[in-house]
Amino acid sequence: MMNESKQLLTAAEVAETLGVGQRSIFRWRDMGSICPPVKVAGSAALRWRKTDILEWITAGTPDCARTGFRPSTDAAKGGGR
Repeated sequence: MMNESKQLLTAAEVAETLGVGQRSIFRWRDMGSICPPVKVAGSAALRWRKTDILEWITAGTPDCARTGFRPSTDAAKGGGR
């Protein structure tokens, strides 16, 4: 369980990784520009998979809604917008 929690990032951690404000992360989420977060079971909390964010960064931070970009973990699970 501990390892799994380290693989999920809060909006603040994603913002720090990208060097932007937390409000930008929520705005990008609402616009569909960033990879979609996952809902933590048993709560309303949203988290981003660390692997998804790193893959998105490596791909050049494409606008997910416009380009159809989906991280491989999301595509493998049939997720996405």
